[in-house]
Amino acid sequence: MNTRLVNAAAQVIFAAQKNGYATATGWAMALESAQLLQSPETAAELEAYRALELGHLEARVSATCADPGHPTWLRAKDDERGCPWCRIAELEQQVAAESMSFAERARLEESPARRQGWQVLAAAEASEQTHASLLALPLEDPHDSPLHHEYRLGRDLPATGGA
Repeated sequence: MNTRLVNAAAQVIFAAQKNGYATATGWAMALESAQLLQSPETAAELEAYRALELGHLEARVSATCADPGHPTWLRAKDDERGCPWCRIAELEQQVAAESMSFAERARLEESPARRQGWQVLAAAEASEQTHASLLALPLEDPHDSPLHHEYRLGRDLPATGGA
């Protein structure tokens, strides 16, 4: 048991009680806002993020990319990650690839076996779209229908002066 964390949680709950939170939900919100309800994964992500903060500039080295359009950045001496701007471009390409249709993926695929798989999916996608478009068509317009009548009923006629 980590007594430091237990004491911190107790102080947060006590402060929440003083601020008028009397329910477990209020206490949980206070603990979450104090970042005491973190999963180990979230805590590890937070620590990794904090490790990326600049801190002392003497412990940082200058890094450059092969692309002359990308600026120079500072990184830790043991940080072997590549250019952040190149990584952003890679992620944008992944997002674009995920939004591509199956036919576009088949066209760009180099492997014949994978290209054939994308083509099968593209054909299935096209047949589903055709099927959906056929289902979406109205069967007949109610005003152009052979069952449409032009005569007026009594309720459709204008009212005449009567009692």
